[in-house]
Amino acid sequence: MSQLRAIEQDLRQQLLEIRVRLRQLDPRASAEVAADARSTDLCDSAQAIGVLEAQTMGVERLTLTARRIAETLQRIADGTYGRCAECDEPIPPARLHAIPTATLCVSCQGATESRAHPPRSA
Repeated sequence: MSQLRAIEQDLRQQLLEIRVRLRQLDPRASAEVAADARSTDLCDSAQAIGVLEAQTMGVERLTLTARRIAETLQRIADGTYGRCAECDEPIPPARLHAIPTATLCVSCQGATESRAHPPRSA
C-alpha cells in the first residue's frame, strides 16, 4: 500500500510540474514567432515556423501527459488502479513501476499493438 501512495505522490508532483511549465509558456513569444513566420525573408519564415511547430508540439505533449496523469490519479481514487482496462486482470507491479500510467496488462498491450501494426504478408 505504501508503494501505491509513493506512486500517487510522484504523479501529483509530475502533474504540478507540468502545470507550472504550461503556465510559463509565454503567449507573447508565440505571437512574435508567428509574426516572424510572416516575414518576407523565406529563411527567417521557415525558421520561425519550425520554432512555432516545436513549441506547439511541446504544449500538446505536456497536455497529453497531464491528462494521462489525471486519469491515473482518478483510477487510484476510485480503486481501479492496477487493473487492466481490457481484461480486468492485475497489471504486474513491475509494469506499473516502469509505466505508472499504464492501463493495460502486458498481454492486452501486446494484442493492442498487434492490431495497430499487423505483420506484413510476404
